[in-house]
Amino acid sequence: MNSLRKSKYISLPLRSKDFWIIQVLLLAVAGGHLIADEAGLLRVSPFPASETVGFLLIPVGYGAVKFGKKGAVLTAIWGIILWMPDLLLPNDEGQPWADIVELCLILIIAFAVGQKIDQEQAARSRAEAAEILHASLESKYKALFDANRAPTLLADLDHYLITVNGEAEELFGSGIVGKNLRDIGINLNDLKNNSRFEIAENGELSIYQVAVTRVPENDYDHTAIQIVLYDITEEANIGKAAHLYAKELLKVQEDERRRISQEIHDVPVQHLVRLAQVLRKAEAEADNNENLTKYLESAETNAIEIIEELRALAKDLRPPVLDDFGLIVALQGFISRLDTRVEVQVNAEGLSCRFSPEVELGLFRICQEAIRNALAHASPTKVQVSLKYKERDSEIYLAIKDNGVGMTMGSETSRLGIVGMKERAEILGGALCLASTLDQGTSIEVIIRDVHNV
Repeated sequence: MNSLRKSKYISLPLRSKDFWIIQVLLLAVAGGHLIADEAGLLRVSPFPASETVGFLLIPVGYGAVKFGKKGAVLTAIWGIILWMPDLLLPNDEGQPWADIVELCLILIIAFAVGQKIDQEQAARSRAEAAEILHASLESKYKALFDANRAPTLLADLDHYLITVNGEAEELFGSGIVGKNLRDIGINLNDLKNNSRFEIAENGELSIYQVAVTRVPENDYDHTAIQIVLYDITEEANIGKAAHLYAKELLKVQEDERRRISQEIHDVPVQHLVRLAQVLRKAEAEADNNENLTKYLESAETNAIEIIEELRALAKDLRPPVLDDFGLIVALQGFISRLDTRVEVQVNAEGLSCRFSPEVELGLFRICQEAIRNALAHASPTKVQVSLKYKERDSEIYLAIKDNGVGMTMGSETSRLGIVGMKERAEILGGALCLASTLDQGTSIEVIIRDVHNV
């Protein structure tokens, strides 16, 4: 802004008109005072002789405004130098010591005022630079905003639209600027970042993923809300088809389990029951042959054991008690058939109602797989199964925890049992979270929301 502040060294801006104005003012004040003092005019002046030093503040102030702190201080020093002849005159009518004090005060004032002006000018320069940068960024943002191929809307904090790009006008219609977001079917109180927004287009349902961010508006004291809608209709349809396929595949598997369970019960088990009965009769008629009796008893025992194992297998394939009495009773029955000394507990809270067969079967299979995994691989002394139903939120929480050896996180992705449990949870519209620490056990948690609409 001026030569004095641009240079590292002190240099005189001889080409500046303001510099020469300051010189004229200094000479006028100092020279006028000296001439008036020599002529004895200060005796009749309305101003005390020492107070005329204060007139130096005029060029000092002008120097501060035009050249900042350096200009003010150098002007004050130059003014003091010009004032020296008056102080050294033997017939000075003023008060030399008072003049010296006032000259020192002028130097201090010059420093303070100049520094303040420097700070204000620096702040003004920063504000101007920031404004230029803001305008540049705003221009770039506007270009990106208009070029975005996804529908993009900009609204104020009261949710009134400030501007939209062409894609948004094509989706919602022209003339929507100035309207509230609710008027075009967008409720930001319900929509969160990465949530989904559905809208009917030409009789077909389109699905968009919502990205909500806050961006600077016209100044730094306000913000605007930017909503970008990414079309994920195709991905959503593919995901929905895959979900339905997985659900149908599980249904086919369960139907096949039911059929095999029924066939095991109807054919092999019945044949073995008749075989056991025949062996029992043969044993009764072989009283005189001890060896034959012994073999027949052994065969009968083996037949009965096979019958029990097949019945247990049939129940595991499709426990009829699950359909008849519900999830908790089915879990307790499954646990009672386990050949283990490990303590397996089931705690239920709020499960006074029944759920859809898909939900009960899915949760039963997850529990079944998790308990078997724990007993087979974790060497626990205790397995805890917790089931909670929150009626107000229509939410089921399932947790299976053991105190076994645990495992290293990351290795679970290759285990088919865990993958299968995650798939079952996702088919039910929920999510499965697994946590494990070596020597501290494993925890599997499942949350299914809006369970009555599964």
